[in-house]
Amino acid sequence: PEVSDLNSITTNAPSPCTGNTWLYAGQNPIYSSQHDEVGLVYNNKFYRFSCWNQMVKIFDGTSWTSVSSNVPYANPAASVFFSFGFTIGDKGYFNQTSHFPDYPSQNTGFYEYDFINNTWQQKADFPGNATHGQAFFTIGNKGYVAGGYNHNAANTTSTKKQTWEYNPQN
Repeated sequence: PEVSDLNSITTNAPSPCTGNTWLYAGQNPIYSSQHDEVGLVYNNKFYRFSCWNQMVKIFDGTSWTSVSSNVPYANPAASVFFSFGFTIGDKGYFNQTSHFPDYPSQNTGFYEYDFINNTWQQKADFPGNATHGQAFFTIGNKGYVAGGYNHNAANTTSTKKQTWEYNPQN
């Protein structure tokens, strides 16, 4: 819309957040407490992916919608979750990790999501340690994963000082 038309747009959101302020934007009606989800931003929308319920949840700044998707779910017997993800161009990239109650976390697959076609493709596995709490981000046309921690079979935690770069063009 043109700038002069902005006052005529009707949304469900409260008045706009301006300046150095926070605005409560309402409850997330499709939030789940499952830790299997990771979120990415694409085309000014927030996408939240869940392997347990095979859904992509999309927030456009005003409202939430859900779209069925064939989200990869590598091992239903384990606690499977997306441990990290990043956006490069019109694709999202996700690492899936399993955590068995008596075993350390394991990487179970690295996947590419096509935002335009709502399709998935398995890619080269992430070679780093299966971790939690790491930083993941995009610079240019490459994705990065840094740090994190890992649980082992003795249920102790170790910090990882690793940084990995992913180039989808390789």
